[in-house]
Amino acid sequence: MRYLKHLDKLLALADGVRQWSQIEATRHFSVTLPCVVYIDVGDAPLTLAAHEELVVSVEAQLPRGAGWQWRTEQDEAGVYVVAKRAAFAPLALKPRFVIALPSRATLMLNLAQNSVELKNMQGVVQVKRVQ
Repeated sequence: MRYLKHLDKLLALADGVRQWSQIEATRHFSVTLPCVVYIDVGDAPLTLAAHEELVVSVEAQLPRGAGWQWRTEQDEAGVYVVAKRAAFAPLALKPRFVIALPSRATLMLNLAQNSVELKNMQGVVQVKRVQ
């Protein structure tokens, strides 16, 4: 029983360190169709989910002080999400992005060794290598 109390304290400490070591941010963009959602997040893991709302939501979990910068912008054509790693940034520390977009939006991805998870998506996905 004594060890379980120590384990609980250790797990609580680890969770506190994890929360301190990450910056979480969420941004929402109202859109009209047709629209393009352009995503270039380096080699960060990416989850994409389609929904019926006319809103693009971007959730980012960035490692604190790891040399990643990200930016979102919107214009009349759509929403743009870009993240870049600084040259000195540790390779093991990667942000994670979860992006929800309208199911009828056009999705453009610039991938660089990403892992991409698709949720609730329909349609044709065409991947071509660009040199």
